[in-house]
This record gives sequence, C-alpha cells and structure tokens, in this order.
Amino acid sequence: MRLQREAANDNRLRNTEADAAIRRALELFGRHGLGAAQVAHQAAERAAMHGDAEGFASWHEVCANLDRRLAHDLARFAPQTVAPA
Repeated sequence: MRLQREAANDNRLRNTEADAAIRRALELFGRHGLGAAQVAHQAAERAAMHGDAEGFASWHEVCANLDRRLAHDLARFAPQTVAPA
C-alpha cells in the first residue's frame, strides 16, 4: 500500500495571477488594515498618471479584491491604449 504524501485537495501547484493578486491584497491589508483599499487605489492612480498600464492593471486588481466600488472609481484613471493620431 502506497501512502499519499500530500493532501488530496492540496492546490499548491496552482499559482495563477488571480492568486497572486489576492495574496498581494491580503499582504496590503495586513500592513494597512481597513485603509488598504485606499492605498491600492492611490497606487493605481499614480501608475495611471505615469502611463504605467501594467502597474495600473495590477493595482486595480488588488483594489478590486479589497473594495469593488472603490476599484470601479478607477475607470476614469485607466491609461489610454489608443495611439495618438
């Protein structure tokens, strides 16, 4: 009889981007408590103002994991992806 070394429901190998965003949100919450969503919102705003689309998307996702309504407000800061004519 062969013994199983890990739990059958161990999803340790699944490390998706969504998991990373949730982990970042929890770490931010650990540092900033209830103000974590506002910190993520401000970081997303700064990224957008600097034209950092990837940074904006990352912080937007963290903010959305903490406070969906606050994240919805970030739509007005989304960097433009259309090249100037």
